[in-house]
Amino acid sequence: MVADGGRVVPNEHLRQARLRSASGSGRAMSRADLADGVNAQVLADTGIAARVDAAYIGRLERGLYRWPHQRYRAALRAVLRVAGDADLGFATPRPPGP
Repeated sequence: MVADGGRVVPNEHLRQARLRSASGSGRAMSRADLADGVNAQVLADTGIAARVDAAYIGRLERGLYRWPHQRYRAALRAVLRVAGDADLGFATPRPPGP
């Protein structure tokens, strides 16, 4: 997320959710594991082949990307088993309306 002043702030919510989630080996999920899970979930939900990779997950965690596409947010919520976007540190970048 970007804090006041335009400073990039890492998304610790997403990172912690990933680290809490177990991969098939029982260890913490890697960025690549999460990307694979997101791609599979998007395909299952929409029939669309997604191209999420570990580098993209890293950009999300570093706060460089703050509001992923709705398909990706839904898949991230499903794979990481959380209820809402806020649980993953995502908030709409648009300012509140009038």
